[in-house]
Amino acid sequence: MIVLTLMVRDEIDIVNSMLNHHVQQGVDAFIITDNGSVDGTWDVLQEFARHHQVDLRQDPVHLKQQSTTVTTMARDAYARMGADWVINADADEFWKPLDPTKTLAEVVARYSQDMGAFTVNVVNLTGEPARAGSSFKRLAYRDLRTPEQLASVGLRAQPTHNCLHVGSADVQVVQGNHSTSIPWGPRPEPALDIEALHVPWRSWGQYESKITNMGRGYRDNPNLSPSPNHHGMLDYQRLLDGSLEAHYVVRHPSREDLERGIAGGWFVHDTYLAERNLPEVPDFAYSPDYAVAARTFGAALTIVEQRGRADAAERDSYRGTSADLVRRLDDEHRARLEAEERANRFARRPGVRAALAMKAWFRSLANTLLRKKPPVEASQQ
Repeated sequence: MIVLTLMVRDEIDIVNSMLNHHVQQGVDAFIITDNGSVDGTWDVLQEFARHHQVDLRQDPVHLKQQSTTVTTMARDAYARMGADWVINADADEFWKPLDPTKTLAEVVARYSQDMGAFTVNVVNLTGEPARAGSSFKRLAYRDLRTPEQLASVGLRAQPTHNCLHVGSADVQVVQGNHSTSIPWGPRPEPALDIEALHVPWRSWGQYESKITNMGRGYRDNPNLSPSPNHHGMLDYQRLLDGSLEAHYVVRHPSREDLERGIAGGWFVHDTYLAERNLPEVPDFAYSPDYAVAARTFGAALTIVEQRGRADAAERDSYRGTSADLVRRLDDEHRARLEAEERANRFARRPGVRAALAMKAWFRSLANTLLRKKPPVEASQQ
């Protein structure tokens, strides 16, 4: 039995496609936690649950508590549903065998429980950028760009692998669903191997919402400290400074880029999802002039960022020895500001203002008298 767990928030453009795809792949049951969606995702999940075996839950807390929530679902997949195998997926992932003639259920049925857990490669699908929409006819190119090619458009690396694991009552799923506490076992033979097709940047509207939700969740959780170089946190900072849309556009290939990439082998046309007849949201394209301008701006920003990171790396080498001093000075500065604010609040009281004004008048009078020279005695003349 295969059980898929899903923690989802505001993925209205893709979640219906994703769930129906995994039904087609032979997934037996689902445990789904909606993380306070406000875009209609919850309605889609309720409708899906009316027709399939689904344990549907709600968790409105927005603190990026993914590891805790997914771990609970993964354990329940075994304890409550008797899962032999568990997929901990995101809403933008479409798991499938490498052999397009088979389904997940067909290949997983031939796996041995002794395999425990093994890595599942994740492949990004891309296409031309769009303001809205999630058409699989547009997002139909495997992104095989090298690290150097990705860096030139502001990306760090290809996506991290995922993990399929046997059912377990005490499994622990790490943040991001990339691995679990179950020891790694051997990968399946090539004829039975699987992968996850990934569509993380479907449209500007979808990506802006995703990065807003993610960044605020990490910001508000005191127990999570992602690196500033974490890909999501980099994009959250870009969102705050108003440059994220240009970065979104430039990481997507233009039509000319696709033609060159197909010839060079770093974009491979893949119509697998387009052929599944999955529900999707129609595209709303950028105007050509706007796309060119955004792409030019994004390319320039990428160069500036790369130079800035090089400078920051040099500065970081000095921070370890000065961290305590910086912290102490920061504390002193904060205490001084608080003392000044208290004094200002006191000084703004009506009675105090009058007293201070009288004090100032007496001080002015005293200074005036002191500046007058005393009379000279006749004997001193």
